[in-house]
Amino acid sequence: MNEFTSSMVFGAALTVVFYAAGLELHKKVAWAHPLITTCTGLMLTVKLLHIPLENYARGGDIITYLLGPAVIALGVPVYKNGKRLRSAAVPLSVSIGVGSAVGMVTAAACAALMGAPREFIASAVPKSVTTPIAMEIARELHGFPEIAAAMALVAGIIGNLAGPEILRLCGVKHDLAMGAAMGTSAHGFGTARLLKEHDLQASTASLAMAVAGMTVSVLAMGIPWVLHMLAKYGAHGVLGS
Repeated sequence: MNEFTSSMVFGAALTVVFYAAGLELHKKVAWAHPLITTCTGLMLTVKLLHIPLENYARGGDIITYLLGPAVIALGVPVYKNGKRLRSAAVPLSVSIGVGSAVGMVTAAACAALMGAPREFIASAVPKSVTTPIAMEIARELHGFPEIAAAMALVAGIIGNLAGPEILRLCGVKHDLAMGAAMGTSAHGFGTARLLKEHDLQASTASLAMAVAGMTVSVLAMGIPWVLHMLAKYGAHGVLGS
């Protein structure tokens, strides 16, 4: 059994099978999001069959590797609507930049106010960018990449499930505004939702996701200094030792 599960094919095939089953279930049960059912099925299988996590990871890492090409492929809709996006370059740049900064600050502030340790705060900072970038940022900030990945996953799923509905309730109706908000706050999952519904919104979200990833990466370089200054001026109890 151990020899079988340690094969690279096992982890990759198991992931694909559960995701295909999740898609079929989602057609019949709207609230059963395939990402949630896939993750739940994988965790239960690994736990109940006592499969070492490193065995699954040999194949599961192949799926993770494909995130890179998948993100790059989102450049296609950006190219298709390039003229429209260039005409709104300034407002899009401002909104994505502000949205990225607000996402970082609110995530870190919420974690700090709840008494989270410094490492957890660092892991919460990149929660709105795509998972590979979030993990690297958390690693550079001496946080926990696994927690950063989990938080990015949750943010993306919430955006995928209810992002457009929440934005409409807040009065956001413009296609560029909708796409910018979804790409900045819900990265690839939010963009994937728009790909099924609206071409221009999806193009804007693809651009926003890429720009937000770069923006958060640059802004995160100043986080260690901010944490140091907060600790120096009396926020030690909030930030943890």
